[in-house]
Amino acid sequence: VAAPALYLAADLYTDDRRDAEARATFLELARRYPGRREAPDAAFRAAIIAVVKGQHAEAARELDALIRQ
Repeated sequence: VAAPALYLAADLYTDDRRDAEARATFLELARRYPGRREAPDAAFRAAIIAVVKGQHAEAARELDALIRQ
């Protein structure tokens, strides 16, 4: 129940253009619940927000980690 709730919260933050909160929530989901089906998408979306915000090194590290999973 917690992973889907975090995903929904992060998605709503994205809709409201609250990118920092969205990114933090997506990352929290991916770190706390790595085995959940939402985790890879949450990690990807967090990395994309980093790209949009110009945080390219962080995004690259996160995308590399996602590929290695």
